[in-house]
Amino acid sequence: MVYSLKCFPPGTDHKMIVSSPLLPYPKIIKKTPERDYLSRMVPPTYEFHKRAKYDLENTFHMLVMEADIRTGVAHKNACSRLGAVCYQLGHVLYEIENGLGVSVLAFEKALEAIEDHVIDPDNVLTAINSLNMLAFLEANHNKNTERALEFLDRADSIYKTYRDKEPKMPDPTGVDVLLEDCTEDNRTWEERSYKRNPMVNARLYTLFYYIEIYRILKLTEEEIFYSHAALKHQIDNDIYMQCPLDWVQTCIQMSEWLLNANAFQQAKHHMEAASMFLEEVIPKNLSYYNGSQELKQYLADVSYSWSRYGMRLLKKSKTRLMKKKTHRLPPSSFNDLLFDKFEEKLGGQDTPVYVDNFKDAEELTKNIIKWINETKLFYTFDMSNNFYGYLSIDKCQAYKNLAFFQDNSLETEKLLKIGVVDMEILVVKLDDLSLRRQMWYELSNMYRFMMEIQYEQYVLIKKEVPKTGAKLINKYSNTSISYYLKFIESFTTTIGPSEVQKKAILLSNLYLAKCYDKQIVYLKQVKIRNLLEGEKYYKRIINYCESDYALAAMIPYELSYARNMLKLLPTKIKNLSKLSKTSKCYV
Repeated sequence: MVYSLKCFPPGTDHKMIVSSPLLPYPKIIKKTPERDYLSRMVPPTYEFHKRAKYDLENTFHMLVMEADIRTGVAHKNACSRLGAVCYQLGHVLYEIENGLGVSVLAFEKALEAIEDHVIDPDNVLTAINSLNMLAFLEANHNKNTERALEFLDRADSIYKTYRDKEPKMPDPTGVDVLLEDCTEDNRTWEERSYKRNPMVNARLYTLFYYIEIYRILKLTEEEIFYSHAALKHQIDNDIYMQCPLDWVQTCIQMSEWLLNANAFQQAKHHMEAASMFLEEVIPKNLSYYNGSQELKQYLADVSYSWSRYGMRLLKKSKTRLMKKKTHRLPPSSFNDLLFDKFEEKLGGQDTPVYVDNFKDAEELTKNIIKWINETKLFYTFDMSNNFYGYLSIDKCQAYKNLAFFQDNSLETEKLLKIGVVDMEILVVKLDDLSLRRQMWYELSNMYRFMMEIQYEQYVLIKKEVPKTGAKLINKYSNTSISYYLKFIESFTTTIGPSEVQKKAILLSNLYLAKCYDKQIVYLKQVKIRNLLEGEKYYKRIINYCESDYALAAMIPYELSYARNMLKLLPTKIKNLSKLSKTSKCYV
């Protein structure tokens, strides 16, 4: 989470992790600690030096006596100052002494002091900030998220009541005005920036804590909603330039969440906003970022996010046509997750139509490859060889999905060939075993697809296999077999594969048998040997599944196919052995 605040210690190395739909592999884009400015922000306090505790305690006792003896407006003013002092004292106790119990009492006392006049310019900030801090302490120290949400809901209600009250309420009184004669201001410039718009920032922290609590509760829909609310709040109040790169990073993360919910319109909108910030807003307003490595990294991150958008849209379009299914719609609450202020600058607000023909799919794939190449300009092989490898897998999958839309089988084969080029170069250079497994599995599948195209072309359609065709079919088959074997054998030295990997291993055994069966050979003994090899892998699948019913449930149709083939193979081998005449070739 970008807006982690105190839930992560200062300098936390945040990571963006995206999982592959086939074999789970982490895609990690590291963020330097210097970029996490919001992560180092805490709900603003007026003073942090050690004398603050003693100054505030003295002021507290003085204001308690003043509130007791005053009446009317003077009593109200004393209570307002007392509330502000209690909030500041609670924060100082927490920051300096980590006095959790005492600081909670101070925040509660702040609310008690102003309870009769909460919706008042002098009190509203004290109320919201105290409730924010109580929510923070409940969630992070007491692990009581339910109680924390109660505090945040109260802060949310107070903010909205004050905002919507008629006639319009004046700007809230800042603590520097209420306590100007009580403390010394030693804050940095960044800390003073809070002073310029205290109500806006108090609201922002309420939203931040909502995000953190829903993240802890794993309620993704609510987390998305409040993350967007935090982004929109900064735009609507013109404070997004305080931390523009964090704003961009959250947009990138938001787009990933929205894509997973099939909210293509909103995901595209957030990526367009991120792109606009990096290409227009930041260069214009923060010239010191121009040409910096930091800006280049964010541009690469946005390009990668765009590629994920294109990949998911292409894959969903493929499965929609292949399975004749309608994908689940995003929650209706996502309909409003747009930035009204930027709507005129951001195009493409209509929900995209799934691509349903080769021309549109090809155009989308060209953009995917462009975005992947832009990402690689920053994340080079030397900088991050694993991530570079995962980008090559994405490129391969893009061509594989595009091939589905191509009606011409030979053109389909060309697309598959293009898809494997980068991976075949990289797979021998990488040390990471999990990454090489992913590549072996992808490469074996791609070559198997090419083999099946050629097999269908010559054996099933033309009914005649020239030597050039046989050579090509066998080449693809042998290459596929070699990668499947590397994938399967790589697990012999590990503790045990994941559930997804177990399924991939089972399918690899099935495809190995098919690859041996479809080889074109000119000697009867070689054909029999290939059939016996296939029989070995069919038996292995059945033995695995009979020893573990969970495995059988993973591949019910494939298991049935393996059993049927195992019954037919002995007869096929017996009939082949009886043949006296030498055949031109054996298929």
